[in-house]
Amino acid sequence: MIVVKVLFFTVLVSSVICAEFPSTFKRCNRADQVCLKQAIQEAIPKFAKGFKSLGVPGIDPLTIPLMEIPGGNGAVKISQKVTDGKLYGLSTAVIDDFIFDVIKVDNAKIAWNFHIPNITLKANYEMTGQILVLPVKGKGVMNILLENVKGDEKIKVVTYTKNNLQYIKVNDTVLKMDAGHVTFNLDNVFDGNKQLSDQINQVMNDNWSAVFDEIKDGYNDAIRTFMDHIVNSFFAKFAVSEIFLD
Repeated sequence: MIVVKVLFFTVLVSSVICAEFPSTFKRCNRADQVCLKQAIQEAIPKFAKGFKSLGVPGIDPLTIPLMEIPGGNGAVKISQKVTDGKLYGLSTAVIDDFIFDVIKVDNAKIAWNFHIPNITLKANYEMTGQILVLPVKGKGVMNILLENVKGDEKIKVVTYTKNNLQYIKVNDTVLKMDAGHVTFNLDNVFDGNKQLSDQINQVMNDNWSAVFDEIKDGYNDAIRTFMDHIVNSFFAKFAVSEIFLD
């Protein structure tokens, strides 16, 4: 089971802050696909540093306090614990395709494809397992670069009532991201032996696709979890009537 830890988002989502919908955000009719795509594209970089006055954290970097990924059964079998993670690059996402399937806001379905030039993860890590025939056991600092990232996400949205007003929240999300190339740099990956650590880093980079296939589901799940909380913390501040024109 993949484990991710949310430290402060529950407080953010449940808090009530009286605020007006930011004038810098484009508003659309719910059936206007072109407007909605443009509005979301324009909104993505605005979430980079978050909205301190609203209690909404930023997405660039995206903070990942804890992520635990169990090992698989293939040639690459590594269990990984990541702490104090910072993920850079999400605010540069570009929407390629977008669909907002809605008759009414409740149970709306959103689907979009996107690409991101580079994503970088910097974090502390602990890792055990095996890469091909090489045993891996170490802990230290990791720096992982994902290039030419392509992704798709499917989102279900539901509504709830607060103070006699209708609000929306992300209820269910499926996120899949893959990379055109991945570069791994993990110090001390073979506990205390720099020469072997360098060799294992080389093996990981020579076989980056197999290594990334082992861990990408865990990374996708962590990003999805934290992004959902950030988006919901924003939506919790504004009624549906403030977000849409109709």
